Amino acid sequence: MARIRLRRLGAALAVGMLVSLTLAQGQSAPATQRVFQALVNHDSAQAALAYQRIGDPVTALAYAQTTSPAPDAALLRQSAELALSLRRWDIARAGLEQILAADPADAWAHHQLGKLLAAIDKRSAIAHLNTAWTLDETYAQPLLIGTLSSNTDTRALAYQVGTTLADLGDYGLAEYAFIESAIFTASPSESLASVGLMRALQGLDYLPWVSQAQALAPESPEVHTLIGLAHRAAGLPFESLTELTIALNLAPLDPEINAQIANAYAVLGDEYSAAFWHGQAAILSGQDPHYVEAYHAAQTALPPEEP
Repeated sequence: MARIRLRRLGAALAVGMLVSLTLAQGQSAPATQRVFQALVNHDSAQAALAYQRIGDPVTALAYAQTTSPAPDAALLRQSAELALSLRRWDIARAGLEQILAADPADAWAHHQLGKLLAAIDKRSAIAHLNTAWTLDETYAQPLLIGTLSSNTDTRALAYQVGTTLADLGDYGLAEYAFIESAIFTASPSESLASVGLMRALQGLDYLPWVSQAQALAPESPEVHTLIGLAHRAAGLPFESLTELTIALNLAPLDPEINAQIANAYAVLGDEYSAAFWHGQAAILSGQDPHYVEAYHAAQTALPPEEP
């Protein structure tokens, strides 16, 4: 099971590193003018929208929450979206529930609330996710519903949900799920390291989380592997290889760790070492198709031999 978990989180890292976020520098004059005009008009809804447009979601959320007692549906959704983007989970939950109180057929709100509750309230999460799917097939979440439905150990639920959300590329909610897992599990080291990986994938400070995980389980190959993946996500390939090498020394016969060593060498541009370690992973896995395919791809990537 540990191999499968690490494989899935490693795959999430590979997907996450394909996504590049371009941060706008500065604020345009028209955008700043919209903020000023909204404040002059005492229009909290427009101020919230304007602050959101100039890249200040914290202030936008504050204005979105200072509107009239009965804000319109668009502002309710805007407030919920801002809370989700800022990982203000309690505010997001309250906002989504307010949306559904006003419109029980809002598929988006059911979908978001189902994902938010998945790590802490399995039954409610399944109900919301199924309702969203029924209302709008674009919100289908068969993978997450399957994870929730197949869970038989409530203590493992949050970690399983976190892994599934990471598969889906929802790193913020995956982080939240792994934090919940760390709170309720007797051995939180792997959950803490997973929080670190999710934070690294979001460009956030992850070192306190992985440091705590390592302090709790210095001899855990799973923890060292997750730390190696977090370093890679943060753009630290040499540190990543160091951690993965420690993991390999602790569990030399683990095919997933061998495969991640291969990926680390590939990031460093060492195609020959990458192919070698992918071959080791294929052998140790008993020719598991997943590892065999990776080995063949690595072989194909090798530069042609000189005559």
